[in-house]
Amino acid sequence: MTHEDEYAIPIVENDFEKGNIRKKSHLRPNRIFTADSSIILYSAGHLKKKAIDSVIEKVIEILRR
Repeated sequence: MTHEDEYAIPIVENDFEKGNIRKKSHLRPNRIFTADSSIILYSAGHLKKKAIDSVIEKVIEILRR
């Protein structure tokens, strides 16, 4: 199941510099939280700079509202 909303940024295989994801996914910059490292199961990979910049731009947009 994916959770799409007006802030969701689709993530596709091409967005990864290293690694990948196996399901249709979205980054949700309006759902920022702190996660203890003990709940992280694994790293899916590393996003390319362009994808990271998209997230940063969206966070700035959210904060300016």
